[in-house]
Amino acid sequence: TAIAKDNNGLLFTSSVVNITICGIILTSPTNNAVFPTAANIPINAAVFDVTGVQVQFYQGTNILGTVTNPPYSLTWSNASSGSNILKAIALDANGLVFTSSVVNVVIDAPPSVTLTNPVNNARFAPGTNINLMAITTDTDGTIAKVQFYTGTNSLGTVSTLPYTLVWSNAPSGLYALTA
Repeated sequence: TAIAKDNNGLLFTSSVVNITICGIILTSPTNNAVFPTAANIPINAAVFDVTGVQVQFYQGTNILGTVTNPPYSLTWSNASSGSNILKAIALDANGLVFTSSVVNVVIDAPPSVTLTNPVNNARFAPGTNINLMAITTDTDGTIAKVQFYTGTNSLGTVSTLPYTLVWSNAPSGLYALTA
């Protein structure tokens, strides 16, 4: 719209003029999204005023697939760990090419954690202070913290090596400990 103001301060607003800017955008995933390895990742694109469209989806320079009918979407399976750049290219019937902005995604292998102390089926007297210990690995990152649980109740969090925690004055009962 446009607004005109005369010398007496009267305003007049023009009629609305609608326009479309031809192109393509990736609507999902969002930029900097993180997915676990082996996830099926939906990739979706929106195309604006492009005729006879063919949409190609890319991971870097590798084509993931081509879609010729709306909705313009596909599922990316078996994505390898690491940082990835996704984009989509729309090719129209008139030979015009439109490229989306890139979307960065990270495929992250989950860490592993093993509770090494106490051993399975260990027995303790009521009121004992029990040393809990866990070992971890993360093949494509670092461990930020380890949280120890009895059932769904948190016993505490440790954010530095060694990942050890003392469960003080443990009451009588049967417990399923995890980290």
